[in-house]
Amino acid sequence: MDWTTFFADVPDFRLNRRKRHLLLDILVITLLAVICGADDCEEIALYGRQKETFLRTFL
Repeated sequence: MDWTTFFADVPDFRLNRRKRHLLLDILVITLLAVICGADDCEEIALYGRQKETFLRTFL
């Protein structure tokens, strides 16, 4: 699946000067974390930190 195509229509309302991460990366990490059982923002962030090496292989 091409993540770029899947999330292409999601608008990014963040200010350009404040962006630290690509919106696509945030959406994919959030989706994967929720599938793995994350219930809130803290758990999503923890998932992203724990799986960083794996996620970097395709994000």
